[in-house]
Amino acid sequence: MPVPPRPLLLCGCVLGLTTLAQMLRATSRCPLVLPAHSAPSRAPPSPPCEDTPLDGHEGCLQQALWGKCREAFLADRCNKSCGRCHSPARADALRRVLLLSARQPSACASADGDAWVMRALQNKADFARWHGMAIAWTSAQVDAQYDGAWNKLALLVRHMNRSLELRRKRPFLKGGRRDLTRVEWLLWMDWDVVVTDLSFTLPLEEYDAAGLHLVVGGEPKGVFDEADYLKLNTGVMLLRVHSWTLALLRRMLAIGRKAARRRHALDAQKVVKNLCVGCIDDQAALLMLLHHEPTRWRGATSLERRFMLQGYWEDFNGALPLSVTSRPPAVSTTRHGDEATVVFTPLRLADVPMLPPLRRAVFGHLNVPFAIHFAGCQLCSGKADVERTIQCWHSFRRTLRFAEDQSLLAIGLQHALPNRSEVYDMPLQPIASD
Repeated sequence: MPVPPRPLLLCGCVLGLTTLAQMLRATSRCPLVLPAHSAPSRAPPSPPCEDTPLDGHEGCLQQALWGKCREAFLADRCNKSCGRCHSPARADALRRVLLLSARQPSACASADGDAWVMRALQNKADFARWHGMAIAWTSAQVDAQYDGAWNKLALLVRHMNRSLELRRKRPFLKGGRRDLTRVEWLLWMDWDVVVTDLSFTLPLEEYDAAGLHLVVGGEPKGVFDEADYLKLNTGVMLLRVHSWTLALLRRMLAIGRKAARRRHALDAQKVVKNLCVGCIDDQAALLMLLHHEPTRWRGATSLERRFMLQGYWEDFNGALPLSVTSRPPAVSTTRHGDEATVVFTPLRLADVPMLPPLRRAVFGHLNVPFAIHFAGCQLCSGKADVERTIQCWHSFRRTLRFAEDQSLLAIGLQHALPNRSEVYDMPLQPIASD
């Protein structure tokens, strides 16, 4: 004999088997009433977290990154950029990012290379987890026509197509509410990019407001006027899910198709400075398009200069702090004769302690950068010369362990200090309490 379903008790009303709509109507008829002594007091609404435009000055974020938040002219004007309040808009935007990465399909040249590649991908997963991002990576070649560095463009096109298809099928939820789970931005990171400040928050809401579709690190004069290969780096890219971005990626892929690659490489030699003879890759392709078709591609492209999207490993070699637990100084300081300022950047999670300063100034600052790129090291393929490979591996392992310590901090552990650049890991050590 079947057992009858139990009635559902909701706010003192007894409901049998019913539809969700009936349950919701019943809830509105039976509101929850708290005793007078336990009724919560309603807090006054908090003011919106926003910046007030500055007349005759650079924007709030740039001022904050220059360390000007304590100046009188910024008092009560740049609350969001100076980190005086929490920005829900930025947090929501970060949750609609898909972080993508890839490695070469074949095994690495060195015996332990594959393990370190996996740890570099784990580093990106840690960063995504801290900010509520989705993440995907692959070791597969997506299209036989696009090998090497071109594989990432083929992967980006696939994900861009998929995200646009989902948007067309499900632009809104029921009731006209926007679907906050859909992907709005793709964040590309080469596998040899290490996120060195896991709490760093990219200002996506500013890029949204400016109508930008592509954000990369680069020097405007060197990129737009000179098409200099050394003034742009596509190892980290932010790409809005948009038909404009899909069209750009397809134009770049057309340059990299195997059958036409040699011809485009000859064309690139005439336009792109500091490009090796016979070379062509995604970075050179982007420079060519920005040079040949400026009206189509430059307007929605931003070369982020207010902060480093990625630092070059040689600039930061030996500069990272030995430990994530050292306390940062509260004032500007001078290292190696350079005026170096510790900027308390607002682009960090509010509830995460500041990282200690760099051990030496890099470009006049002592802040740990968002990420460090080991471009040119060829750590997996092993194609670099022996001396450079040794330097790269030592720096790479130190950098990755420094980043891993930021996640280990939550459980009171860190890598052993003598073990920073060694191939094999020593047992983790507890963090000494103050």
